[in-house]
Amino acid sequence: MMGLQFSKEKICSFAGDVVALQLCGRDHLENAPVRWMSSDETVVRIRNFIGEEGGFSDKVLLTLLKEGTAQVTASLDGEMASCPVKVHCIKHADPEGKMNYYRGDMHAHTSFSDGVGTPKMALSRVKQEGTLDFYVISDHGVAYTPEKCFANVLAAEEATGEDFVALAAQEADLYLTQQDDYGFSVNQGGELLTYQGEKWACTTDWDSFFERVGEHSGLMLGIPHPSDVGNPDGNIWNGFNLPYLREPRAKQYLRFVEILNSPTFEAYNLLHERIFSQALDFGYHVCPSAGSDTHSYNWGEGAMWSRTVIMAPELSKEAVIDAMQSGRVYVTESGNVKLKFQVNGVHPGGVVKACDFYLCDFSFDVFKPANENERIVKAELFSDYGEVVASVDLNRIRGNYTLGCDNPNARYFYLRLTDAAGDRTWSPPIFTSNLPDEPLNLPKGHKIPLEECKILSATGQNPEKIINGNPNDGWLSEKMPGEILVDLGKMRKVCGMGYYHHFVEVKNCIHVAQLLGKCKVEVSVDGLQFHEVMKRSIRSYGSEQVTPFAPCEARYLRVTLLTSVGMERGTPKYRDIPAAVGELCFYESDK
Repeated sequence: MMGLQFSKEKICSFAGDVVALQLCGRDHLENAPVRWMSSDETVVRIRNFIGEEGGFSDKVLLTLLKEGTAQVTASLDGEMASCPVKVHCIKHADPEGKMNYYRGDMHAHTSFSDGVGTPKMALSRVKQEGTLDFYVISDHGVAYTPEKCFANVLAAEEATGEDFVALAAQEADLYLTQQDDYGFSVNQGGELLTYQGEKWACTTDWDSFFERVGEHSGLMLGIPHPSDVGNPDGNIWNGFNLPYLREPRAKQYLRFVEILNSPTFEAYNLLHERIFSQALDFGYHVCPSAGSDTHSYNWGEGAMWSRTVIMAPELSKEAVIDAMQSGRVYVTESGNVKLKFQVNGVHPGGVVKACDFYLCDFSFDVFKPANENERIVKAELFSDYGEVVASVDLNRIRGNYTLGCDNPNARYFYLRLTDAAGDRTWSPPIFTSNLPDEPLNLPKGHKIPLEECKILSATGQNPEKIINGNPNDGWLSEKMPGEILVDLGKMRKVCGMGYYHHFVEVKNCIHVAQLLGKCKVEVSVDGLQFHEVMKRSIRSYGSEQVTPFAPCEARYLRVTLLTSVGMERGTPKYRDIPAAVGELCFYESDK
């Protein structure tokens, strides 16, 4: 009988990698009392599955933590097997150096959760097809077992080669529930795409989540099909309310917001860009990502035309991880746009020194010959609160252009290209040195009793629904822009407006398209002369959202509904969709 040995004689990889290691040489090792040890746990951490339901003792995952060398040893009945592990620092690419473009899918499923086939089958098919450069299997953590967790990592290792990179991930579950001011249950969490995680997770608190997935330099999180709305007294799908997400580790590891998901989730896709820009407002250094979210055998090109594009000097696992961590990732809806973007000479992954004027240079080309519908017809530069700060009309397949912005307070910029068919491409963001928003707190003061307020006029029927205390019976503006005139009953020092969205079925495109996009608030002491105190994008999270403004004397407020989510998306089907409101309330200062 052969003595104990490892499936690998030596491991050489980079800090942040997660590697599968299996002991062999004897029969029936799965439940044997194998003891594992790392000679330096600051360099290599062993994550075993001993003692877990469905666990085993002959297979482990190694998390490579920092540069150095360690010996991984397994012992059984006096016999020992040892595997040297050499870890080097990840090679960070120069963001200003020459970059190649690699296309892939960041989110796909197999029968390891609620799909079909196996990770090995899926990756084999994608490689054989030869269209994508990288692929991620991200089955649901709630369905994982030790065997599936290990097998997914091993399948990714075996599929990765000179012309293809596979990554093992999971769609982990983190549910954080709270009660809002109306007594409704609001989910502060949902699913988190977890890249380079050590074990699967299904938890209700952050500490347990990180204990399972493991904190290390390679860990990355992404929010899939994000939705900050839902039935207020039911489930809110992936309701990560970023302004109130104060967990510092979330900000440390969150790298992606899925801006495009499978067309099956079209209603969610109406919201994704809003949530992407919201994450940027609050200082999350995230890139847009796209995932087919396929649960069928159509892995690869057939699952989704949209692509996540990674900019890296070479196609290797190390280079792909570096690009994902460094912010060199963008999304193209047509799957055919090569995009280069910089601000004041700084490329994605860098930070621009705050100044009075910014020059944003960009160029675009195609991966393969383009058809007429793939002509880029518009380029828009976005900054704080998802506002367009510059744009230009185009009619080109390729070109080089410059847009200017004179906003000295800008915190970030990203570019969106639109082609003749309406397909869009979103660049990575580039941040400035200006500080992001702090999480919004309720203004100091108190809510004005609804019975003391009166709706004087509104551009829709049944205006009393706007302040009747029931957000489920929403009011719809019959035209846009919509307008609501409110009498607060007496002179008050007003300091904020609260908004609660109307009843929304999260898979109903019309319901989601009606969500309020941007609005403006003006105040008056006499109902005749008004001045503006707030103009912002409105977040439509499950609980009431309060937007504070500087306290001012007023008796009357005029709320102008400027856009709906559907209008902002720009798709002809939703361009004329009016906005709806579930409930408005107003706050006055105690001082």
